[in-house]
Amino acid sequence: MSATRHNIPLLLRRRRVIRIVVIAVLLLIVFLILVDHAGGLGYRGNDWANFYQKTVHVRRVATSDQFILDDGTIVQLLGVTPALSDFAGRGQTYLAKRLEGKDVTLRLEATQTRDSAGHLLAYVYFTDIDLINFDIVHDGQAFADRRVTHSLHQQIEQAENDARKKQRGMWKDLSWSDQPAWRQEWVKSLSRRK
Repeated sequence: MSATRHNIPLLLRRRRVIRIVVIAVLLLIVFLILVDHAGGLGYRGNDWANFYQKTVHVRRVATSDQFILDDGTIVQLLGVTPALSDFAGRGQTYLAKRLEGKDVTLRLEATQTRDSAGHLLAYVYFTDIDLINFDIVHDGQAFADRRVTHSLHQQIEQAENDARKKQRGMWKDLSWSDQPAWRQEWVKSLSRRK
């Protein structure tokens, strides 16, 4: 019996140590969550709550597929990638005329709201049916980004096919070397399938 009495304080000490360790780990987790939500670990907040179907003001256009909101957020047009060389300047001018200083409504994809650079991925609407992502490709000022899967990829890719067939915008003067390497490879893969 005396051996059992000696084990009781040892068990109590172990329980106390385990309790202290568990509390310390929980406090560390809470601390890291607070630091993350304060921006210390890259947390940007809830994109759905902050941007989905929200009207935002466009401060300026950065490229032919990106623009900056008044709060500094960089928005990447989902399903769109810029043209190269001189054509990129035309696309940026096109987008600036359409967006700068205006209010637009953003819609986000359900599966991914940011790209690898941290830019907000969005469909950009002037009205319920006026989609700038579609328009810039349809008017031949940018490429449909076929490397990215998204819910409106068929419509945006069809807009590019139509622009190419009707030689709108860059498609009037676009040479093979003016196309991005990924698109050249995509076109080659199509011809290999035939």
